[in-house]
Amino acid sequence: MTRISTIAIAAIVLLRLLCGWHFFNEGVKKLDPSFSSAGFLRTAKGTFAPLFRSMIPGPYGAHIDLARPIKFGSRSAETQAAIDGWLADYGKRADQAAKDGKPLPHDIDPAVPGSGWVQNIAKGWDQGIQRLEQANLGDETIGKIRQLRDEKLGEVVYYVYGIYPDIEDLQHEEWRLHQLRESGGDTPAPFAQALIDQKDNENWLTMQPWIATVRQIEDQFIEAAQALAADADVEAGSIADALEEKSNLKLIDGAVTCVVLGAGVCVFLGFLTPVAGVIAAGFLLSLIMTQPPWATGADMTAFFNWSIELAAFLVLATVGAGRWAGLDGVILGVWRRSREPKPSTV
Repeated sequence: MTRISTIAIAAIVLLRLLCGWHFFNEGVKKLDPSFSSAGFLRTAKGTFAPLFRSMIPGPYGAHIDLARPIKFGSRSAETQAAIDGWLADYGKRADQAAKDGKPLPHDIDPAVPGSGWVQNIAKGWDQGIQRLEQANLGDETIGKIRQLRDEKLGEVVYYVYGIYPDIEDLQHEEWRLHQLRESGGDTPAPFAQALIDQKDNENWLTMQPWIATVRQIEDQFIEAAQALAADADVEAGSIADALEEKSNLKLIDGAVTCVVLGAGVCVFLGFLTPVAGVIAAGFLLSLIMTQPPWATGADMTAFFNWSIELAAFLVLATVGAGRWAGLDGVILGVWRRSREPKPSTV
C-alpha cells in the first residue's frame, strides 16, 4: 500500500476541515425559517430548467394557474360568455352582501382566470380543518372555523374578481414568453435568452403582490382560528401547523438543510467521511445541473466554485480522509484492537 507523506496528510485534513466547515455554515443559514429554495430553483438554466422550476408551483399552485399561457382572443365564445356572466353576477352579489353586512360569496366559475388557484386554496384549507378535527376542538369550534373559512375564502374570491383583468394580461404575456422560448429552441442566442429571462422575471414579479395579499388573508384566517381554539386548550402552533399548506417546496427545503448541515458536520468531524463526501458531491452535482456551462446565461462563477468543491469532496471520500484526525480513525482503531488476539492467560 502506498504511504502518504505527513505533509499530504496535513493537507488532506485541512481540506476536510475547510469543506466541512463551509457546508456546516451553509446548513446553519438554512435553519432560518425564511429560507426557501424557490428563488434558486427559479433561476435554473439549460436542459433541466423545466424540472427544477416544476418544484416551485407556488403557494397552492399560484405560479402554475396564474401564469397559464393563453393566447389573446383564443377563448371560445361560450367560455368568454361564462366568464363575463360570472363577473357581472358576482359583482352584484358582492355589492348586495356588503349592503346586508353578510360575508362575501365564495363561489367562482371554473372558466375564470385564477379559479384553479382559488379552488386549490379552498381544498388546502379544507384539508387543514380535517386535520384540526383530530385535535379535540369540539364540533362547535370546528363549525365556527368552517364558517370563518367561508368568510376568508370569500375575501380571496373577491380579490381575484378585482384583479381579473391583470391576471388575464399576465396569461397573455405568458403566451408571448412561451412563443419566445419556442422560437429560441434548446440553445437560444444570448440576446434571445436575455430577453426570455427578462420577460420571465417580469411575469414572476407581477404575481408576487397577488400572492402576498392572499397570504395576508390566510394569515388572518389562521390567527382567527387560533383565537377560536384558545379556550380548547390547544397550542396556537398546532393550529397553524394544521392549517398551513403542506407543500413539496417545504420538503425540498428541509431535505436541502439536512443534507448540507449533516454532510458538513460529518466531514468536519471525519465521521463516515466516504458516505458524507459522496452525498455532498451529489448535492453539488445537482447545483451544477441548474447552471450547466453549455446553457446560455449560466452562472459560470457558480459553476466553477461548485465544481471545485465537488472534486474536493470526491477526493475526501476516495482517500477516506476521516482516518486522520477524525472519528473514522478512532472507530477504525477501536475495531482493529477488538480484532487482535488476546494474550493467553495460561
